[in-house]
Amino acid sequence: MRFYIPIYWKFSIAIISIVIIFGTINLLLVKNSVYNTFENEIKKRGDFIAKSIADRAITPLLYDDVPALFDLIISTKKLEKNIAYIFIVNGHNKVIAHTFESNVPSELVNADKLLKRNKNILIIKPLNENKRIRDISSPIIDNSVGTIRIGLEDINFQDELIHIYNKFIYMIILFLIIGLSAAFAFSYFITNPIKKISKIAESLDIEKANFGSLDYFQKADETVIIEDEIDTLKLKFSEMTHRLQSAYSELKSTQESLFQSEKMASIGILSAGVCHEINNPITGIQSCLKRISKNPEDVAQNLKYIELMSEASNKIEEVVKGLLDFSRKYDFVFQSIDVVKVIDKIILLIDYELERNNIKVFKDYPDSNIIPNIHGNSNLLEQVFLNIILNAIDAINEKKAEEKLYEGEIKIVIYLKPSFLQIQINDNGIGVDEKNIQTIFDPFYTQKKIKKGTGLGLSICYKIIKEHNGEIFAKNNSDNGLSIIINFPI
Repeated sequence: MRFYIPIYWKFSIAIISIVIIFGTINLLLVKNSVYNTFENEIKKRGDFIAKSIADRAITPLLYDDVPALFDLIISTKKLEKNIAYIFIVNGHNKVIAHTFESNVPSELVNADKLLKRNKNILIIKPLNENKRIRDISSPIIDNSVGTIRIGLEDINFQDELIHIYNKFIYMIILFLIIGLSAAFAFSYFITNPIKKISKIAESLDIEKANFGSLDYFQKADETVIIEDEIDTLKLKFSEMTHRLQSAYSELKSTQESLFQSEKMASIGILSAGVCHEINNPITGIQSCLKRISKNPEDVAQNLKYIELMSEASNKIEEVVKGLLDFSRKYDFVFQSIDVVKVIDKIILLIDYELERNNIKVFKDYPDSNIIPNIHGNSNLLEQVFLNIILNAIDAINEKKAEEKLYEGEIKIVIYLKPSFLQIQINDNGIGVDEKNIQTIFDPFYTQKKIKKGTGLGLSICYKIIKEHNGEIFAKNNSDNGLSIIINFPI
């Protein structure tokens, strides 16, 4: 399964992941560092207050001056806003002075016995209150005399931590915004040339390409030019397209030469028929001239022979013109053409070849008024129909080699379909093996035995029909022979 993800989102996902991962790691590190720092500061501060009270409480405690102890802890609590409570216990863990409005909770008294330790810090979270209290214990002289217990609220500490966390989160969000903006900028600078290259590649028509559209690849005349892989890609793409255009021009030239060579080969085949078509009218003209010279005064006779000579010369002109039109070099100009006239012209050129091989041609056309013109090149289509009909003649001769009295037939049928004009050229020759029916349009494929073929005729036909935006295919007939079917868009 493949998914399309734009480069911008790839950059964005990578940047978001990196910022979140490193931001989380740094946040945890900062949290621990700040927490430990605050803990140490609170510990030092609590120790200092507890030691200060312990030093001042020695005398009142030794003289059992409880009121002085109360004054001492109450005045200290008033000076420090973060102190939740202060109480003093004697060596028997009995409370002798405190700042509570009522008695000190026994759970609190027993929560932090110093035992043999000099001091201790215990974190207490009172029920139903969203705060924590650090209970700091400090001995008076030693544990046998008494202990100072101070509860410090960490509200300011928590607020400071939250403030630092918020700053850090804002910083992460800022980095995300900067990162996404940078991702957008980077993706634009990277993908914009690639998109242009892709757009040019998609719309590139090698035959009609105007490579002036690639001028934006050229660097401006600057004193300092900094290049990267994208610039290299653009340069290589430009070089590739120009090489492609050059290769296409050479291929086109080779193709034109191939078409012309194939045409000249076809003309060689037609030469005997053309000579026959010209020789017969010339013989008639010579006969008419002899009769006129014998009796020049017979005006009626002379007019009759002159009319016959005119018809003969028109016949010669028609044959020569058809041969010249067929043999001229391709101009590859497409225009509206009458495909029926193209077919009939080719039949006229090969009429002698058909007559010599005793092959009949049947034409099944709709009314000429309803057959639409097609957009194409008449000279190219003449080559197509000539190659197909000559192949049909060869296939019929192969069949006649097996059956001496076999009667050859070629049937040309035109069908008018809703969106295309279909032309079928059917013969009753030897046909093609079903396994090879899909390969007869491949270059150099041939199965001719009597005449060795080049295997390029149908390949050229296929190329020409594709250039006309049409399609050509073959199928064996149910009885005998092969049908070549051509569809032209209309």
